[in-house]
Amino acid sequence: MRIHHFLLRNSQLSLHPRQGIKASLSNNHVSVSGNWKVKKSFITLHGTFDLSVDGMSILVSLNLDKDQSGRPTVSVTHCHNSIGHVSIEISGHISWILNLFHERIENNVKNILEQKICKMVKESAASRLEPYLRTLPVTSMIDQIAGIDYRLVGAPQVTFQGLDTPFKGEFFGRNWNSSVPFDAPPITLPQKNDHMIYFAVSEYVFNTASRVYHQAGQMKFTIQNKHVSRGGKRLGVPGEKIRWDSRSTVSALGSQEKNVAFGASQIGV
Repeated sequence: MRIHHFLLRNSQLSLHPRQGIKASLSNNHVSVSGNWKVKKSFITLHGTFDLSVDGMSILVSLNLDKDQSGRPTVSVTHCHNSIGHVSIEISGHISWILNLFHERIENNVKNILEQKICKMVKESAASRLEPYLRTLPVTSMIDQIAGIDYRLVGAPQVTFQGLDTPFKGEFFGRNWNSSVPFDAPPITLPQKNDHMIYFAVSEYVFNTASRVYHQAGQMKFTIQNKHVSRGGKRLGVPGEKIRWDSRSTVSALGSQEKNVAFGASQIGV
């Protein structure tokens, strides 16, 4: 069977709170051709056919959620379809007889298509879409030290204005993954609809990043006496002398734990 024309005339995607997403295709057209064959005892009949379907419409409601691994899930909660008109032309053996009953054949084809379309949509969602979503990555390595976890922490929320999708956004160590000692603050997006996409990032992302790199020893630096001007001129404190022990180190850490941490340091004024 060969598809010669497939025309999508009207398509629409709409958001419905507490119901999900509705996708609709209306007043579409498809024309196909193929071969037919009938074998009965020692009699074999065959030929070709041309089938045209007009006014084909389908409405599908999708529910969005997440699984235990934080990956998105999609399920078909409702499906409805209708077909306006089906026409068929048959050629081959005894085609003149078959064409006498073309109206009955067309009605049978129409009924079969209306019964099969929604079934095929649900089967495709279960056998193709859902397995694909289960393969989506939820973590990504950034470098040799850290990676980021961006799995869903909640189901996508459908509103009249858009789709709110909460991601985790937590940095973790490549060779270790300990629990974070602070919580992520809630994020509230502005009530604006001027742009297609709004992207919000809280300080939780930067604090977990600084924590991971600090634990890996990447956010430490050493200040020695030669780095500090005598007389305090470089520090803007005239007449004062600051001496750092040669072993002094300073570690920068995220604000959730400490703003500045001094490790094994001595300060003399």
